[in-house]
Amino acid sequence: MESGSLEIDTSLLTGEADPVLVAADEAVSAGTTVVAGSATIRATGVGDQRLASRIEAEARRFDLAPSDLRNTTDRLLRIITWAIVVLGPLLALRQALGPESWREGARGTVAGMVSMVPEGLVLLTSATLTLGALRLTRRRVLTQELPAIELLARVDTLCLDKTGTITTGQPKVTEFLRLVGLPDDTPTLEDCTAALAALAHSDPHPNLTLSAMLAAYPDDPKWSATVVIPFSSQRRWGGASFTGHATWVLGASDVLDPSLPLPAAADGNRVVALGHSADPLDVEKASTGIIPRVAVVGHVVLAEQVRPTAPATLAYLREQGIRLKVFSGDHPATVEAVVRSAGQPVNGSADGRLLPTETDDLVRLVDENDVLGRVEPHGKQQLVRAMRTQGRVVGMTGDGVNDVLALKEADLGIAMGSGSAAARAVSELVLLDDNFDVMPLIVNEGRRVLANVERVSVFFLIKTVWACTLSLVVGISGMPYPLFASQATLIGFLAIGAPAFLLSFRKQAPRAHSGIFNRVVRRSLPAGIVSAGVGAATFAIIHYALNRTTAEARSGTTLAMTAISLTVVALNLGENPGRWRWMPVALLSAGLLIVKIAPLRSWFSLETQTRGGGFTILIAAAAGSALIAAIDLAVRRRHNSGM
Repeated sequence: MESGSLEIDTSLLTGEADPVLVAADEAVSAGTTVVAGSATIRATGVGDQRLASRIEAEARRFDLAPSDLRNTTDRLLRIITWAIVVLGPLLALRQALGPESWREGARGTVAGMVSMVPEGLVLLTSATLTLGALRLTRRRVLTQELPAIELLARVDTLCLDKTGTITTGQPKVTEFLRLVGLPDDTPTLEDCTAALAALAHSDPHPNLTLSAMLAAYPDDPKWSATVVIPFSSQRRWGGASFTGHATWVLGASDVLDPSLPLPAAADGNRVVALGHSADPLDVEKASTGIIPRVAVVGHVVLAEQVRPTAPATLAYLREQGIRLKVFSGDHPATVEAVVRSAGQPVNGSADGRLLPTETDDLVRLVDENDVLGRVEPHGKQQLVRAMRTQGRVVGMTGDGVNDVLALKEADLGIAMGSGSAAARAVSELVLLDDNFDVMPLIVNEGRRVLANVERVSVFFLIKTVWACTLSLVVGISGMPYPLFASQATLIGFLAIGAPAFLLSFRKQAPRAHSGIFNRVVRRSLPAGIVSAGVGAATFAIIHYALNRTTAEARSGTTLAMTAISLTVVALNLGENPGRWRWMPVALLSAGLLIVKIAPLRSWFSLETQTRGGGFTILIAAAAGSALIAAIDLAVRRRHNSGM
């Protein structure tokens, strides 16, 4: 702006609720609205150089939501693929050269290679995430990317906007403060409150301020208005002349009487002055910008109306270890007062108009301050980016164009349903009813889904580990493969598929942590190796030591490995299994029932065990289960001790 001065509304771009005064040599952006003043403006950027165009271009850039779960699955599948490529030919060669017929050898080769593939892992993971998305839909939360379910569980920093999340967007009259030391003929407190009610009821189209006064003073005094001048953001005042009650004016304190100091209650709140005059209002003078001469008799204090459930929601998020940061376009003092009124501690506030350029300085700024006001769109983006460089998983809520860049930059963007189309388009989640109070439910659902997916991933990976280990043992020793495909299917159904499916509905929601790959491998690798060792030993003892048939040896291996796998299921039920503790027992009973029913026993190629074989199975299953339990206990203790 080259000359003059303007009062502009920048809410569309910055979120600033109040008009901003812009002087000469300051920059203004397309997309803002002039509400008062005149000036000469020189265009320095058009088309793609406009701020709105840059925001739009950034919003159009497509990025996949970061997903530790997706990365873990991809990494596991790459490793498994290489294992199959290496072990598959070795297994096939050994089975072809082994003592069994080519038909039996082919069946063993197929069983080994098929067992290496965690065929249900991706399907069940997707199904669990989809089920979580459907649950959120019932809470009027739209999931636009499935990885958002996982991110819900891992968010450790949540950036909030004041309006729509902490507050309702509707101001509330907290008190009316009549000035002290006024002359005796000044209207009384009762006259002032009656005038406020009359002004609120006299405007057929009340703005937010008058709407708040209507709520505070619902009783209409029935004053007859002769002249009404509606409140205008350009004039920053409005009023009415009443028959028998003189003239009353509401306006900004610095407009009606700049010499008056604001009351102490104005700290962080909006204050509107109430003026009184015996002279009637002149519409023509008002249209030319002439301010009526009135005597200010008091101040109306308006505060942002905090959502009734916001204190409990914010307190819950803090209890869950989620750090809360409030970024707003409003004045820092106003935002800080709102956050404190919501019952939350504030570790400092700062003005975000002049942000440091260095990332370390940005991180220090956001660490030292929970509230940043006057933050522009690119400022929010820079703050979110700085926090992400520190390894934080950042969530961002917003509803306007001014929030688009930050929503795009955050790991998890959460938009309001009534917000701009751009904000909804770049977000992973949309709160269709603008109900921020569902955040605890959203966090719990994300944690529940992630815990269940991690748990069932262990089951599938254990099968892959023991299949690869058995293939390696067979390839080195030349012994027949200890299982047929139908028997591996039985183990997979009883100890992997059925428990994985049932546990996907479990409601337990422990806190989530990064490093899914390491945890899954740490829990599945020992169990898989032990299972393979027990399976190979069981087969060798029954077939070679007891001189039983390979069919009986394979049946014994199937039963022993099923029992061990169900031990793994029991160990992965968590600290408070509740009624789920009976699931391994029920599945083991189902396995024994299959052994007793002849058609099912024949279907799975199972043979009745002799006395020596049954004793071997019992010892092998007990020893393997005890070893896996001991390893699991050691791993958990080491993890809990922080080693």
